Amino acid sequence: MGFHEVNFPDRISYGSSAGPGFNTNIVEMRTGIEDAIARSSNARRVFNAREGIKDHSDVYALIEFYLGRLGPANGFRFKDWTDYATTATGTTHNPGDASVDDEDFIIATGDGVTTEFQLQKTYTSGLQVRTRLIHKPVSGTVVVAVNGTAQTEGVDFTVNTTNGKITFTTAPVAAAEVSAGCQFDVPVRFGLEVDEVLPVDIESFDNETMGDVPLIELKNEDEFSDEFPAGGAINHGDRTGETAMTVLQGFCQIWESSSGTPYGNLPDFTNLPTGGPYFFVVNNGSVSLVIRDHLMTTIATVATGTNAAFFLLIDSLGVKYWQAF
Repeated sequence: MGFHEVNFPDRISYGSSAGPGFNTNIVEMRTGIEDAIARSSNARRVFNAREGIKDHSDVYALIEFYLGRLGPANGFRFKDWTDYATTATGTTHNPGDASVDDEDFIIATGDGVTTEFQLQKTYTSGLQVRTRLIHKPVSGTVVVAVNGTAQTEGVDFTVNTTNGKITFTTAPVAAAEVSAGCQFDVPVRFGLEVDEVLPVDIESFDNETMGDVPLIELKNEDEFSDEFPAGGAINHGDRTGETAMTVLQGFCQIWESSSGTPYGNLPDFTNLPTGGPYFFVVNNGSVSLVIRDHLMTTIATVATGTNAAFFLLIDSLGVKYWQAF
């Protein structure tokens, strides 16, 4: 599927119905007891542009936009007026609601090496925290701070508005809090229901109405479902210093370090479902290997000639943590 970096007409999106949803199976026992199987950890947003159609010009604008995307074949940007900023409300219904701040959310912790970070927004309800990765920030709205000090775009960092990643000129120092704020669009496509025809009803002269025009959020490859990926392997070889570990590198990760103190840094688990094992670490080197989390906290030391499996657990307060076995 292709993606066109163009915006759905704001006049139509303002008024469209919108809302997040989950893919959940409810299994009911004969006793009436229910079991819920959540098949995704991240909500998927669904919209209906029909409610935003106001007059003849909107109908024609939508037809042009639909033809330009080849229907559902190519994605595009959509402004969700109910939630388009990293602020708590994100709407424009009240003055200042969508004013973003460079300390809206902490998006990462520096390690002195990493320069690239993903924009994100956090939603909190009680002890439950859900993090949404932002892949389509609006150009000119991204503000960033390190330990509360504002950074200058184009000097201290750059923004990739096609994937939502910020890149620092100099890596934030270890333990530094990297925070950010921005406005953002939702990557969507037309629903398959309009693949064959975009429904237009002519009710009278110069008076058309549209049938349902569903829009579906496109999920990014780094937004994992509740089923953690497994398989694959990587040999890091004779490495010293820091090595970032990612799920996409593979389940089995091998080190063959012969000197110094090699460090394997586990990924940020915010968007990962609990379970595992995520990693099976093999130390074939002649020195001990230190495995740390993304906050640089030591999780385990893997002695030479040994191995360890790493699971993502959750405690009684709902806090995630890595555990080695």
